[in-house]
Amino acid sequence: MKVSAAAIMVPLVAVFLAGFIVGLIDAIRRPGWAYQQANTTKSMWVGLIVGTWLIGLGWFFGWIYLLGPGRGVRGEHRSGKRAPAGAPGWYPDENHRGQMRYWDGDNWSAHTQPAAVVEPTC
Repeated sequence: MKVSAAAIMVPLVAVFLAGFIVGLIDAIRRPGWAYQQANTTKSMWVGLIVGTWLIGLGWFFGWIYLLGPGRGVRGEHRSGKRAPAGAPGWYPDENHRGQMRYWDGDNWSAHTQPAAVVEPTC
């Protein structure tokens, strides 16, 4: 059974968001004397919590990109060529002159064949 990236990432983000909120509320509500006693400032801790959250967001979206189905453009071949607007069928392979590659309507296949030579008519 394949588990989607969303099924993994959503609970992680929920836990991370909860930790962010609890930490931020704690840092804001903590009295000033506690920071002075620790030889630090409230703004430093609030900034540290917010900065950690921003780094975590970058991490989250990075994993979404790596695990998600949207890697690359839909229908894009490994070589980077775009999907045709037409129906499934054989289309010229942009990377191999004289070859045709099969488009199944969603993705390029690994199958190729020589392009048919059309004789000009007079």
